[in-house]
Amino acid sequence: MLSSHIQLYFIGFLLSSFGGYIPTVGGLCSLAGLIVCLVALKRLSGENQHLNDAFRFEVYAVFAAVLVLLAMVIPFLALILPIVSVVLSLLAMYHLFYGFEEVAATHRLAYPQGRMQQCFTVSILSGVVGVVVSMLSYAMPGFSLVWIVTLVGVACSIIITVCLYQFLQAAKQASL
Repeated sequence: MLSSHIQLYFIGFLLSSFGGYIPTVGGLCSLAGLIVCLVALKRLSGENQHLNDAFRFEVYAVFAAVLVLLAMVIPFLALILPIVSVVLSLLAMYHLFYGFEEVAATHRLAYPQGRMQQCFTVSILSGVVGVVVSMLSYAMPGFSLVWIVTLVGVACSIIITVCLYQFLQAAKQASL
């Protein structure tokens, strides 16, 4: 049962991470992936406190992201809300990956200890690059640094995808 929830999260992560790179339907894929991730996190939230907190902070991050879209007409909010959204997403990722570490330890999965914590470090790197580039783009209109965010985002998403896939395989192998 637990492995099916992890698999659902994995599918949602793939859709939300890489959906934005699909022309014309990318936004819909990302939105669908985000919804699938939220459903999976809700189902996983009973497993331990970290996964419960991951769900809670992910809901906050989604709410902040919606506010970002609505606040594009107010310049001050357009600068502050992306930072708030990134911080909330990082808190959600912290609890998610540490929650998965607890699952691996509790159920004695054949998965390297600390690997999920490394995924959190990769998430921090991606978030910091996003915030810095967002601030630079706001400070220097007309100077596009979007390609840096895209490159770092894709690289970080690939690393996290591989780790989540390996975790999923370990959970399936343990018949969770």
